[in-house]
Amino acid sequence: MITCATALNVPLFYYFYRWNKRVSGQYFGSLIFDFIFFEGHFAMTPGRRRHLPEISLLQHWRDTGRVRKAWRTAKSHLFNEPRALPVWSFAIETAVLYLRKPSVGLKLLKRLCHNQAFSYDHRLTLVNRTHGWMEAAGFAFDPATFTVKRPEFVPAGWSVAVEQKCREGRFSQAEEILRGVLAEDSLNEQAFTQLVRLYCQDMKKRDLAVSLIAKAQDTFSSNLLNFLSQSLDEWMRLPLRSHGQTGGWLDRMRRKPAVPDSPQKLVITFGKAPEPAKEAVDPLDEYLQLVREAKPKEPDLSTVQDPVERLLLARRLGTAVERLQQLAEAQPRNFELWLRYAEVHGLHVGNLSKAEKIIDRMEHSGFFQPEQLQEAKARLAAWRNRHSPPQSRW
Repeated sequence: MITCATALNVPLFYYFYRWNKRVSGQYFGSLIFDFIFFEGHFAMTPGRRRHLPEISLLQHWRDTGRVRKAWRTAKSHLFNEPRALPVWSFAIETAVLYLRKPSVGLKLLKRLCHNQAFSYDHRLTLVNRTHGWMEAAGFAFDPATFTVKRPEFVPAGWSVAVEQKCREGRFSQAEEILRGVLAEDSLNEQAFTQLVRLYCQDMKKRDLAVSLIAKAQDTFSSNLLNFLSQSLDEWMRLPLRSHGQTGGWLDRMRRKPAVPDSPQKLVITFGKAPEPAKEAVDPLDEYLQLVREAKPKEPDLSTVQDPVERLLLARRLGTAVERLQQLAEAQPRNFELWLRYAEVHGLHVGNLSKAEKIIDRMEHSGFFQPEQLQEAKARLAAWRNRHSPPQSRW
């Protein structure tokens, strides 16, 4: 009975198959299928990448007096991912220096210290920055309560998988793994370096590596990108990392079996002994060594008495700007102090628009002589020439 019923429904199945093939590609056909099978409810919707605000826009709001708007925007974008680290730094700085709420800033810092998504170096640097902001604002800060433990070095699972794929000659699968890691963590320098090396050493596609470096100008540091650009030629000359037979069964059949070498006569020659072969140095270790050597030494602040000059030598520019702003507001007729306030923005920070606004404010205040204003404008022109981009020859 069941076999008979199935045989009778075969024409109906065939008709439905032909109707599906003809109608499913049309617009109304797809709407019918969505309505019947509720595809909109059960299908997986791709997750959208969350938007981060521009730090320059947040700083503009804060400099123009809209501090609470900048604070609310930054606080609503505190994601648990490495891309949001500048927003965390801006939120803590705003809470401590501008809103004068140290408890709120320290609460955010404690959350950040316990978040393993951010690297150890970034969290430790932000703790040190917060220490400087608290001292500049006159608040007490205990660094012992914000200790960041260095994680034990454990090779990532994806790194081991990439090495295994490269040894097996499955370079496309290794590329897919590295692309997936960068999609989840866009600031992963190790994955980015391995992907560039994969394109050059194993896939011999220098153009892809050059294009990848060009697209990452706003993502990674210039030191890393310069190192990768200088290593392309070296990686192109290196042999493939695959040790297995990767050409398929046809190449394995064509490949001749290895013939053992016949014994040769031993010839002893007296001369200069050959130099031992040097061990190959990993380019990534070489780059890290160059970074450690190029790291500037800590300046000697023992002989510097001026507190603002000490902050500038220590590259604590944010604290220096905050200190000079407070001093200048307290002494509106002090020309040297206001000129130094503008100099920090125009020369050290490179914010020429802010320096120009400070000099315009000096001109409209009526407290300074024309000769003094002329000197300030000459200084502004010198700062602009120093920070102006080089002229192109084209």
